[in-house]
Amino acid sequence: MPTRLVAAVLLGASVLAACSGVKVRQGPQAGEVVTERTRYRFGEPGPDWRRVALGDVDVSWVRDSSGHTLAVSSMCADYNEASLTALRRQQMVGFTATERVEEREEMVDGRAALFSRWRAKLDGVPVELGLLTLKKDGCIYDFTYTCPRGAYDEQLQAFTRLVQGFATERVK
Repeated sequence: MPTRLVAAVLLGASVLAACSGVKVRQGPQAGEVVTERTRYRFGEPGPDWRRVALGDVDVSWVRDSSGHTLAVSSMCADYNEASLTALRRQQMVGFTATERVEEREEMVDGRAALFSRWRAKLDGVPVELGLLTLKKDGCIYDFTYTCPRGAYDEQLQAFTRLVQGFATERVK
């Protein structure tokens, strides 16, 4: 895996969640994040994924052998009036030559979520993205799957596990 591609993909994950601004700590259990306003769980991607710390992202992983990345971020602020489509557009900031492959609504943790798949470039490097955005209890949750162009299906199950394990709990 070329170093430039891994660096671009990691940069992409951090760009996608740059608006988070939430103070995060790992929960008392594996697969849990606690912020000032929410506690949430997520599915673990698998043993060949290494957790990495990326600025404003709540939790993220990289698969070193292929350059695939996963990230989850949350933001509990005054964005409740924004549509899921508008929130997804914010996730695409920083990408060029974007081409939407698929977009659909699905249910996650009892709420409507917007899933979209994209082909794009990040700093000139071709990538593919799987994005899922949902709003629940005054918070926005963004899930990001980024990979080298042409390698989308290789680790899609890790993204699916991450999302399927998602559940929130309000922090009082």
